Amino acid sequence: MGCSSYKSEWDCVEGLGAEKAQVVFEEHWSSFVSATDFSEMVSYGLNTVRIPIGYWIIDALVENDDKFPRGGFRYLKMVVGWAKAAGLLSFWIYTADQRLRVRTSHSPVNTPGFYSDSSYTKTYQFFTNLTTTCHTDPDFSTVFALEAINEPQPQSSKDPGMIAKFYPGVQKAVRAVEESLGVKCSDTGFDCLGV
Repeated sequence: MGCSSYKSEWDCVEGLGAEKAQVVFEEHWSSFVSATDFSEMVSYGLNTVRIPIGYWIIDALVENDDKFPRGGFRYLKMVVGWAKAAGLLSFWIYTADQRLRVRTSHSPVNTPGFYSDSSYTKTYQFFTNLTTTCHTDPDFSTVFALEAINEPQPQSSKDPGMIAKFYPGVQKAVRAVEESLGVKCSDTGFDCLGV
């Protein structure tokens, strides 16, 4: 893809520079999967696709000093449209950002910096935006769930708010949008998004 020597999107943008990295990501997003891939999934009997996304897919949430590519949302819309056309449901996994995880094979951070009110607030904005999109844009009508976070670090003294604050905040953000849109949640229906 052009970022193979980097461990994260952030590292790639920082290493290649924003302009060159943008070209690399645009090429990747436009060719990584195709409508045919989703039809093939259905031919194997699959009915659901998992799509990992970060807050930076929504350009308005990316701050000037963030090192993320821009414009990914239109590709997400394209991919979800292909999945829908093939008859697949989809659920989205919030990958947070490079500040969440400590150094791993795919994250270059030594100390997680996600556990803060500002990060939580940005995440709530992210879920508010996605929930609105899923309920108001017919192209996203087959999205049935949003996972609050992918691969969180275990609860520790560094992240005491994760269970007490973060997860309830995500749930509250999603349900507030649904309530404002008149979406009625029930134990037996799928009108509300799974969170």
